[in-house]
Amino acid sequence: MKILFYFFLVSTLAGMMACQDPSNQNSNETTTPGQSGNPTIDNITNKIKNNPNDVSLYVSRAQAFRRLGGYDEAIQDINHAIKMDSTHYEYFLFLGDVLMDYNRSKDAIRVINSAVYRFPDNPQCLLKQAEFYHILKQYHQSTSALNALLLHDPQNAQAFFIFGQNFKELKDTTRAIQSFQKAVDLDPDIIAGWINLGNLWSEKGPQIAKKYFETAISIDSTNIYALNSYALFLGNQDKFQESIRLYRKIATIDPQFSDGFFNAGIMYLSIDSIQQAHRQFDLAVKTNPTFAKGYYYRGLTAAKLGDLESAKNDYNQALKIDPKLSKAADALNLLK
Repeated sequence: MKILFYFFLVSTLAGMMACQDPSNQNSNETTTPGQSGNPTIDNITNKIKNNPNDVSLYVSRAQAFRRLGGYDEAIQDINHAIKMDSTHYEYFLFLGDVLMDYNRSKDAIRVINSAVYRFPDNPQCLLKQAEFYHILKQYHQSTSALNALLLHDPQNAQAFFIFGQNFKELKDTTRAIQSFQKAVDLDPDIIAGWINLGNLWSEKGPQIAKKYFETAISIDSTNIYALNSYALFLGNQDKFQESIRLYRKIATIDPQFSDGFFNAGIMYLSIDSIQQAHRQFDLAVKTNPTFAKGYYYRGLTAAKLGDLESAKNDYNQALKIDPKLSKAADALNLLK
């Protein structure tokens, strides 16, 4: 595998030059707000008032703010922590994660590039850089970061997992399979690796795929993503009843997993159980009111059951959420 280290070095240097202040915000102010009404936040704030030079307190409060969705406050606190002590790479990674949570992806990648520049031999910084470039669909830059990472840590399972994700998005199935296989060989507990292998083998090797899905579930029998992937696979193999049984299990594990209800509805439709399918689509939109396809399929099953007015309402709701959902538009025109 060719190591694109020159490109990687140039990109990180450019990122560092563009990121004198990691979050592009003024980090010169210490945050000492009044009582917020949240016991955890207020407790840490009181400690900061008594110990204003304790950097760990700002980090703790930033973490608490993030959990509550207070991204501006979290960014301000972690920036202050970095100003007090910039020797901890974890602070930069945390700031990058908060910015990504906050949909500030450009700022996030600048922060991580800065971290890589400051800590060039740190595998976690390189791994985060690869992860963020993958999220931004910059797969070649992600791969460059992974190549640099493997120079320092050639047996990093997470690196091979992200390689697999990159190759999958680039439609290079062979290398995606090789990378995911290497990841699970190094760390068998990477459930997402087994799931991806199952999905990639589903068409050309169903028996192999089945073993991968079963391995994922054996590691964690309550993992709804493993169960959902296996249930979809079984449905594609025309094993609808087995698939439906898995979706019943998923519903007991996570009653808010709308995709599970939707997929179960598709399975019921496949065996012409219209009433049961309608019930599943109804649960799908109740657990996710913005599920356009859920409304379309609830409308479809309502029409099959003879409730044309409900069907019309559902098609209209689907189009409000997704005006490009042509199936809903076509179905609505048939009712006019």
